[in-house]
Amino acid sequence: MSFEVHLKLEAHQDIFEAILWYESKRDGLGGEFYLEIEKVKNLLRKNPDLFEIKYKNIVRWVQTERFPYIVVFVIDVSKVVILAVVSTHRNPKIWKERI
Repeated sequence: MSFEVHLKLEAHQDIFEAILWYESKRDGLGGEFYLEIEKVKNLLRKNPDLFEIKYKNIVRWVQTERFPYIVVFVIDVSKVVILAVVSTHRNPKIWKERI
C-alpha cells in the first residue's frame, strides 16, 4: 500500500526556512536539505509504520540521516500528515503546539 503524504502549512514553512538557512551557510546546501526531506517523504509513502508512536498515542517522527532535523507526522488511514520539520536543537514545544 502506498500512502499519500500531505504537509501542513507550518511544515512547508519549516522546510522553506531551513532551506534558506542552510543556503546562507553554503551554496547548494539548502538544496541538499530539500533532497533529504524528499527522501524521508518517499520512505513515509512506502512504510510510515516503520516508526513507532512516540507522543499522544498518534504522533511519530523520523530523524533525517544527514541533518539534525526530525519530521513529525501522524498516519490518517491511507495518508501521512507531516506536522513539522524541526531541528533537534529546538524546543519540542514548537511542534507539540501544532497537535
